[in-house]
Amino acid sequence: MENKVTLSVVVLSYNNEQYLVDCLSSIERQGIDSYEVFIIDDSSTDNSVEVIKEYIKDKPQFNLIVKPNSGGAISSQIGIAKANGKYLALVDSDDIVADGAYKKLIERIEQDGSDFAAGMYMKLTNAFMNTFSTAKNENDIYVEDKVLTHEEVLNKFTYQACYWNLLFKTSFIKENEIEMPANLLIADRIFVYKATMRAKKISVLSDVVYFWRKKKNEDKASLTDQTAEYHMISDRCDSFQSQIKLSM
Repeated sequence: MENKVTLSVVVLSYNNEQYLVDCLSSIERQGIDSYEVFIIDDSSTDNSVEVIKEYIKDKPQFNLIVKPNSGGAISSQIGIAKANGKYLALVDSDDIVADGAYKKLIERIEQDGSDFAAGMYMKLTNAFMNTFSTAKNENDIYVEDKVLTHEEVLNKFTYQACYWNLLFKTSFIKENEIEMPANLLIADRIFVYKATMRAKKISVLSDVVYFWRKKKNEDKASLTDQTAEYHMISDRCDSFQSQIKLSM
């Protein structure tokens, strides 16, 4: 059956009240008429739910689901299961999608016949709202527009562990049962790696499609910045072991 909705966006929300309006409004600036947004809130302890309700009250495309606190991986599973669109994107609620990014990614998927498309992302610093590029090994992927075939995919995409600068065919994700493992905090690596293993073609854009907020001077560091804590070291080891098993 043909999809009536072009794009489904799943927003993973937890304690980002001050950034939510920037995030949600950026999704509205994609130049796509037919879309739906599922905001999965992981029982935020700040005012996130109130901010979301106020923002979406006159926006029928936006849907809020508040679930018991159980982590972003399960939030993503819930959102993906709800998705009705032909294409699927995952967004963190403190980040910003570049204007028109999804339209560009969809055009490339349709042009190339790819399973998903990836675009360049930039880090956004909190204090000065400056952008600076990603690490060199990640930048090398995005130096020019290209199409990766299965033979090239693993070498080119080894360092790509983020889901939010990607746009997928929803059928590709669901038919291959690609999801984030619920037992891992660093679950995005496995999600992207499994998608890469299953893909026959990946479109790559050199355009910036996403701004990832790198938080500074806050009481609680993000998961990405918690590099020394024992539980995060253990979780990263488990994530890498899972990735090795997939590659074997």
